Amino acid sequence: MINKDRLFKVTVPATSANLGPGFDTFGLALGLYNSFTIGRSDEMVYKGCDPKYQNEENLVYQSAMALFKKHHQDDSYAENLYIEFNTDIPTGRGLGSSASCIVAGLMGANLILDEPYDTNELFQIACELEGHPDNISPAFFGGLTVSTKTDTGFYCKKAPLSSELKFHVIIPGFEISTREAREIISDSVSLKTASLNIANSSILLLSLISGDAEGIVIGSKDHMYEDQRKTLVKNFDSIKISVIKNGGLSCTFSGSGPALLCVSKNNMLNTAKIKSHLYLLDEGWMLVNLPVDDFGAFFEIL
Repeated sequence: MINKDRLFKVTVPATSANLGPGFDTFGLALGLYNSFTIGRSDEMVYKGCDPKYQNEENLVYQSAMALFKKHHQDDSYAENLYIEFNTDIPTGRGLGSSASCIVAGLMGANLILDEPYDTNELFQIACELEGHPDNISPAFFGGLTVSTKTDTGFYCKKAPLSSELKFHVIIPGFEISTREAREIISDSVSLKTASLNIANSSILLLSLISGDAEGIVIGSKDHMYEDQRKTLVKNFDSIKISVIKNGGLSCTFSGSGPALLCVSKNNMLNTAKIKSHLYLLDEGWMLVNLPVDDFGAFFEIL
């Protein structure tokens, strides 16, 4: 039996990490959403969820249990939940699907417990579960975020975005796991590479705030992982060339990919020509215009 008097709906935006050189640091919330209805139940219920995720490995369930275990100070604590999934963020594309599940599970569990934890405490737990803050930060706080890990925990700052900028994602019909995309990257980089990425990240951040087109073109260049990750996406180069040729300022992997994030200014992007190019490819690519979500995750009491 489901406790209908205590159902909560948590909605979390899609997120795009890195934005080029800001590896594991930059994040952006986008107007595409996953919603999860969560409450206590006499039996475990997964509704609207792929059968392969209807088990204790489910990220929403795992995240909720992590908070319950912390709250009850009992690593063996478990209870049944009703979790209903209404998801528009595609999995395995680098658009923060996993982060949305973690954030929703923690927020839902916190609501069930009558909110003993504040947002920063939930943010810290979420980053620990995810392992890095680049998607978690914009999922919680919305907008453009810059995050890091300090000696005392994870830290996030939100930056204003120029209203002149437009964002599109190019999403393929295939998936790449985050694990695969991370394993292909070298464990170390040269001092020169690190210096270039630090410089470009700084230029990119300032340019996203001011709307400076030249700065976005220069600053979005990554020297650390793009050349390695693009070996997993055979049409990466041709798509990037098409985007830049048709008015885009940048075209970078969205998080671990394979989806791509495109930045343009005002209405300069010729989407028709890019779509024509994508149509010729054999991997189900589609171009989607997404607004920036400036609010982040929120909940409703049902």
